[in-house]
Amino acid sequence: MKIFKIILVLLFFTNGSLICQNWEEIRGWSNIVNVQSFDVNENSIYLAQDEKIFKTDDFGLNWKQLKKESFSVAFGINHVFYNDNTLFIQSRWNSKGPYDKLVLTKDEGKSWDKGNSNFDYYLFFDFIKDKKDLYSVFKTKVGYKNPLNIYQYDFNNKNWFSLLDSATSTKIVNIPKTILKYSNKILIGTDVNKTAVSQGIKRPNIFIYNFNDKTLLSMLDSTSDLWRNQVNCFLKYNNSIFAGTSTGMYKSEDGGITWKKNIHGLQYNYIFAITSYPPPVFF
Repeated sequence: MKIFKIILVLLFFTNGSLICQNWEEIRGWSNIVNVQSFDVNENSIYLAQDEKIFKTDDFGLNWKQLKKESFSVAFGINHVFYNDNTLFIQSRWNSKGPYDKLVLTKDEGKSWDKGNSNFDYYLFFDFIKDKKDLYSVFKTKVGYKNPLNIYQYDFNNKNWFSLLDSATSTKIVNIPKTILKYSNKILIGTDVNKTAVSQGIKRPNIFIYNFNDKTLLSMLDSTSDLWRNQVNCFLKYNNSIFAGTSTGMYKSEDGGITWKKNIHGLQYNYIFAITSYPPPVFF
């Protein structure tokens, strides 16, 4: 059994101090060291390496490769997501044949189907996860000026539906990178335009959508430099919301309207993902 390495950049801190010191290497049968994406479902791990898909049910002691002969993925797999007995796979480039970028299987790879069967799209962007909910960003028409829209997958009806109406979606210029759903609202964090940032042009990168009145608030916090950063992830803990960004951690006490930077104790400021484990320990 050969070994591949999974490098996880996780930031552990509590009361300003890093707390995790020991890591264990997960074993597998592939000699490919690049891991594009993985998802965890209870004791199972689904993992994508270039054009191959692996699964383990015992935390890496034994692995099996899922079959994918029924579709062709060019230049590798970018993201995997598992929920409700459904495994989604998104490739970085168009595939040959009828399966274009997004496919799914309900039988561990024995058969595959299109992951966007209820409509066609022009551009597909990354999966966005919030617990067991699956979101993505599609551009359904050709052309730079045509807006992006955020879609959620309905596992009961097996189709995608848009979260924003056409007028609201035009307010989001940069690519959404993360979503936090709470109460009757969703918090959306986006990428930033580096050229605009370098020129001092301030554009919102956090949006708050209210499902009740279908309004979208564009948040541009003038009290911090959050507008300069790509927002990669959110975490709601009690009455606080944390945002992991390209330059550190931010915290909001008013539902995402204002933010304060908090990087005390962090050795690495680029935050990919965060989660919590009681007592108040953050990963």
